[in-house]
Amino acid sequence: MSSPSPDAQVLATAALHLTAGKYFQIAAFVMLVYDQILTFPDEVVERIWKQNWSGATILFLINRYVTPLQFIVGIDAFQDPIWTKSA
Repeated sequence: MSSPSPDAQVLATAALHLTAGKYFQIAAFVMLVYDQILTFPDEVVERIWKQNWSGATILFLINRYVTPLQFIVGIDAFQDPIWTKSA
Protein backbone atom coordinates (compact mmCIF):
# COMPACT_ATOMS: atom_id res chain seq x y z
CA MET A 1 0.00 0.00 0.00
CA SER A 2 1.33 3.43 -0.84
CA SER A 3 1.74 6.20 1.67
CA PRO A 4 -0.84 9.00 1.68
CA SER A 5 -0.17 11.96 -0.51
CA PRO A 6 1.77 14.87 1.02
CA ASP A 7 -1.36 16.99 0.88
CA ALA A 8 -3.25 14.53 3.06
CA GLN A 9 -0.39 14.46 5.56
CA VAL A 10 -0.27 18.24 5.66
CA LEU A 11 -4.01 18.41 6.24
CA ALA A 12 -3.81 15.78 8.99
CA THR A 13 -1.02 17.68 10.71
CA ALA A 14 -2.93 20.95 10.42
CA ALA A 15 -6.03 19.32 11.91
CA LEU A 16 -3.97 17.93 14.78
CA HIS A 17 -2.44 21.33 15.50
CA LEU A 18 -5.83 23.03 15.31
CA THR A 19 -7.31 20.55 17.78
CA ALA A 20 -4.35 21.00 20.12
CA GLY A 21 -4.74 24.79 19.90
CA LYS A 22 -8.43 24.53 20.78
CA TYR A 23 -7.71 22.34 23.81
CA PHE A 24 -4.93 24.67 24.92
CA GLN A 25 -7.18 27.71 24.69
CA ILE A 26 -9.97 26.07 26.69
CA ALA A 27 -7.48 24.86 29.31
CA ALA A 28 -6.06 28.37 29.67
CA PHE A 29 -9.57 29.78 30.14
CA VAL A 30 -10.37 27.19 32.81
CA MET A 31 -7.15 28.08 34.66
CA LEU A 32 -8.01 31.79 34.46
CA VAL A 33 -11.46 31.24 35.93
CA TYR A 34 -10.07 28.87 38.58
CA ASP A 35 -7.47 31.45 39.62
CA GLN A 36 -10.10 34.18 39.82
CA ILE A 37 -12.33 32.01 41.99
CA LEU A 38 -9.45 31.13 44.33
CA THR A 39 -8.21 34.71 44.72
CA PHE A 40 -11.61 36.39 44.96
CA PRO A 41 -11.91 36.50 48.78
CA ASP A 42 -8.41 37.85 49.45
CA GLU A 43 -7.69 39.96 46.43
CA VAL A 44 -11.00 41.49 45.51
CA VAL A 45 -13.05 41.61 48.68
CA GLU A 46 -10.29 42.65 51.07
CA ARG A 47 -8.19 44.85 48.80
CA ILE A 48 -10.74 46.31 46.37
CA TRP A 49 -14.32 46.33 47.62
CA LYS A 50 -13.44 47.48 51.15
CA GLN A 51 -11.22 50.35 49.98
CA ASN A 52 -12.08 53.78 48.63
CA TRP A 53 -12.72 53.82 44.88
CA SER A 54 -9.97 55.24 42.68
CA GLY A 55 -8.82 55.04 39.10
CA ALA A 56 -6.66 52.05 39.96
CA THR A 57 -9.69 50.28 41.43
CA ILE A 58 -11.67 50.78 38.25
CA LEU A 59 -8.76 49.61 36.07
CA PHE A 60 -8.33 46.53 38.26
CA LEU A 61 -12.02 45.63 38.02
CA ILE A 62 -12.09 46.14 34.26
CA ASN A 63 -9.01 43.96 33.89
CA ARG A 64 -10.41 41.29 36.20
CA TYR A 65 -13.92 41.02 34.74
CA VAL A 66 -13.56 42.05 31.09
CA THR A 67 -10.66 39.69 30.39
CA PRO A 68 -12.76 36.51 30.83
CA LEU A 69 -15.45 38.02 28.60
CA GLN A 70 -12.87 38.69 25.89
CA PHE A 71 -11.56 35.17 26.34
CA ILE A 72 -15.07 33.76 25.84
CA VAL A 73 -15.45 35.66 22.56
CA GLY A 74 -12.05 34.40 21.42
CA ILE A 75 -12.89 30.80 22.28
CA ASP A 76 -16.22 31.07 20.50
CA ALA A 77 -14.58 32.57 17.43
CA PHE A 78 -11.97 29.81 17.41
CA GLN A 79 -14.49 26.99 17.87
CA ASP A 80 -17.44 28.15 15.78
CA PRO A 81 -17.09 27.80 12.00
CA ILE A 82 -19.54 30.68 11.41
CA TRP A 83 -16.81 33.17 12.37
CA THR A 84 -14.70 34.11 9.37
CA LYS A 85 -11.65 36.27 8.85
CA SER A 86 -13.86 39.14 7.73
CA ALA A 87 -15.85 38.97 11.00
